[in-house]
Amino acid sequence: MFHPLSIFVGLRYVRTRRQGFFVSFISWVSMLGVALGVAALITIISVMNGFEGELRGRLVALTAHATVEGPPGGLRDWQNVAARAMAVEGVEGAAPFVDVQAMLGRSGNLRPVLLHGVDPAVESSVSRIEEHLVDGRLESLQPGSRNMIIGRILAWQLGAEIGDQLTVMVPGRELLAGKGAPSLRTFEVSGIFEIGLQEHDASLALVSLGDAAELGAASDKPEGLRLRFKNVMDAPAGAGAVAAAVGESYEVTDW
Repeated sequence: MFHPLSIFVGLRYVRTRRQGFFVSFISWVSMLGVALGVAALITIISVMNGFEGELRGRLVALTAHATVEGPPGGLRDWQNVAARAMAVEGVEGAAPFVDVQAMLGRSGNLRPVLLHGVDPAVESSVSRIEEHLVDGRLESLQPGSRNMIIGRILAWQLGAEIGDQLTVMVPGRELLAGKGAPSLRTFEVSGIFEIGLQEHDASLALVSLGDAAELGAASDKPEGLRLRFKNVMDAPAGAGAVAAAVGESYEVTDW
């Protein structure tokens, strides 16, 4: 009958005669300790890998893998620039955006926010915001609708719910220069999202691309493009290829 050497040696030390009971006991305790150590190591590695994956997924849920920004005045032909970027291997999505720093208020309570203007038709190609919507739909952010989707923490801080009116105040260049008055607009809360990160849930508000451009007043064109790669870790190398494809007049940065 076949007996592998490793099994023979192992059984020799765990099934000793009575005078070797102490040796057998030590062997069993040693094997139990090794088994527990390996089990603990596997558990810790699994937890850390899961935590890393979850954290990475939440961080890039609303963050672009790469960004293409043009000269002052916005991207006048962003569709053409997007087509050139999409032609680069590994790029699977491109969407225009406008970012505006503003104050968001309700009933005298003011909070600083980043207004992120998006195009609902193509936003899902670069972000996973729809997967994190607690209430509402991304399609509610139509140009001129004055609708807004805010983070859950921000909604709690302002005491806002779906259908509530929020006041948006944008300083503008004239106010920063000591002249004029801030630009004020009223938006309606049409959705609430929850990413699970303070950076997003407490200081980010999504509006339509056109509404954000109107508030910014610098240009009615998108500020730039947000790109998504098939593999987020390919973004640093892929950004160089995108820069070569779109031309020197555009600045490409990765996450």
